[in-house]
Amino acid sequence: MAAFSDIFIGGSPVENSFESLDYIYTAAPDFDAAVRFYTSTLGGELRWRIHDGDVRVAAVRLAGVGPAILLASHLAAHDTILIYRAHDVFVRSVRL
Repeated sequence: MAAFSDIFIGGSPVENSFESLDYIYTAAPDFDAAVRFYTSTLGGELRWRIHDGDVRVAAVRLAGVGPAILLASHLAAHDTILIYRAHDVFVRSVRL
């Protein structure tokens, strides 16, 4: 697999527009147990929590720096999505 810095589109290298990893969006099939684990056991700070229909999401900060954890009841077990901040969002199709 090519490294990100080695990817070319139309003969030009792809610029890295990622600034930081802001969230780790992860499955929490047993939502209440996951929130308790991340806050009580790991000592995280519950920043917010929402409930809309069947979807429940909570943001937990584990450290002063680095990404917050988003616990999501609607993701399939073991699914994780990394959410990056980007200074320039431009949709590109890249084949690796």
